[in-house]
Amino acid sequence: MDVEEIVLITLIIGASAALLLNRKRRWWVRPWIEQRETNSQGNSNLLHNELAVLDKENYKNFIRMDEDTFNDLLKLIENDIQKQDTKFRNAISAKDRLSVTLRYLATGESYKSLSFSFRMGQSTIAGIIPEVDTATLDNE
Repeated sequence: MDVEEIVLITLIIGASAALLLNRKRRWWVRPWIEQRETNSQGNSNLLHNELAVLDKENYKNFIRMDEDTFNDLLKLIENDIQKQDTKFRNAISAKDRLSVTLRYLATGESYKSLSFSFRMGQSTIAGIIPEVDTATLDNE
């Protein structure tokens, strides 16, 4: 490649990056994800409000541990995985962060599938799972 081709490619890449940076977001948070806290649907509600009370056997099947073990594990790592609420939005609870991670480890479900069932963004889940795994390993 000669210098002119390199300059042309660099200009094209720079112009493309500028267009992407100026693009307006449609949503800060998708509306169906915003409903996580106000809507009683989704796997977090199913697990902690229904299965834990009504069907302990399926609770254990869902995340591969009983509720007492879950709560013991949560106590061990809660300070490492809990995030602070901000004035813009509430943080995802440590309980929900651990739940989505355990469900992923129990099933190997895709991040996309977990995103819909836990009402969290796919990129959020992609950040949560390694963080919770690291916190768990650090506490062994």
